[in-house]
Amino acid sequence: MPLVNLLAFAAGYAAVASITDACASEAANSASFSDALSNLKKKAIALTDSGLGKFARVKACGGYENCGVDLYIATTNMSGPKSGTGGHFYGPNTGLPAQAAEAENAAGNAAGSAGAGATIFEYTVRSNFTVGPFMDLSHVPFVGDVPLIGKGVLLSPSTSRVIEHCDDLTLSSAH
Repeated sequence: MPLVNLLAFAAGYAAVASITDACASEAANSASFSDALSNLKKKAIALTDSGLGKFARVKACGGYENCGVDLYIATTNMSGPKSGTGGHFYGPNTGLPAQAAEAENAAGNAAGSAGAGATIFEYTVRSNFTVGPFMDLSHVPFVGDVPLIGKGVLLSPSTSRVIEHCDDLTLSSAH
């Protein structure tokens, strides 16, 4: 029986990794930060409710509006002597602060348009889902509290995608 749960866990991990990847792609192709949040929430819910999500007993744990997924913005400055190093990480689900957008513009980007120059902007999606056991043995003594046999396992993968539309990443567009 534990082998069946192990195979179901593999399907669950594939489902959660797929949700994370699809949400990152949806966010990266969105026109604004608020659209990115909306699109990633819709995608996460749709994939969690899909056949694979139900088969793997995938359940969201927190995230943006309890969809299981959080959205971050990562910046990397590509100009100057230390290009490609450092950078900043903003989030979860807060957008790029206005002063950060101004600072990125001052560092070499075109005025009024974050991301038009020497800074790379990426969305990083972090997911938190539990994958339940295929055959729930929680009622069996001694194994009821064993993850993957008697209770679910928390999975937290993350992935990043370069932002396609960098014009509207500020907090004012987030909600």
